[in-house]
Amino acid sequence: MPIERNNRVELLFIFLFVFIWVNQIVVIEPILDVWYFMLSTTMCMVKLAFTFTSMTYKKPGYVEQDPDVKWEEVITKVPSKHLCFECKVIRPPRALHCNVCNKCVDRYEAHSFWTNTCVGRYNAGYYFAFVFYVWLNTFLLGWISMSSIQITACQIDHCVYEVLCVGCNNHYWHYFVCFFDMIVCFGFMIPASYHLWI
Repeated sequence: MPIERNNRVELLFIFLFVFIWVNQIVVIEPILDVWYFMLSTTMCMVKLAFTFTSMTYKKPGYVEQDPDVKWEEVITKVPSKHLCFECKVIRPPRALHCNVCNKCVDRYEAHSFWTNTCVGRYNAGYYFAFVFYVWLNTFLLGWISMSSIQITACQIDHCVYEVLCVGCNNHYWHYFVCFFDMIVCFGFMIPASYHLWI
């Protein structure tokens, strides 16, 4: 039975990471007054966005049905363990049928719910780069949030980041952003670490 495909997890992933990054730029990092924090978090987000987009739009390598081959003849000549009766194709080695996409994928790894696509032969490299940047972003943003809990006010008279400082003076928002970022980053870091370890 195919599982119904939806993009709610994908949209939630995009919303959370953009929300965390924007709050880092306008709440936490202007108070810290460290230019390379802003540069590094922005560069990591750009790379994460690039790998996420590449992963989402790159086809994983679906096994296509050959129009010249008659399925009735294939059933009699090829062992059933090499066939997919739903897609009506001969599966190459390491190809599996994805129950979410309802297609056979060459060198099937998994169906990524973060990007709402399968991981296969043609997008596996993008997937592992994407998981690495998820891990790097969660580590960096979570560490900055954790280390800036105590710093609630800018100690420089003429701050160069004053234009970006939208929520810097609101202590409640500062604490909310710090703890929210740490919780979300920790929640994403565990599965990203697991995927990188395997």
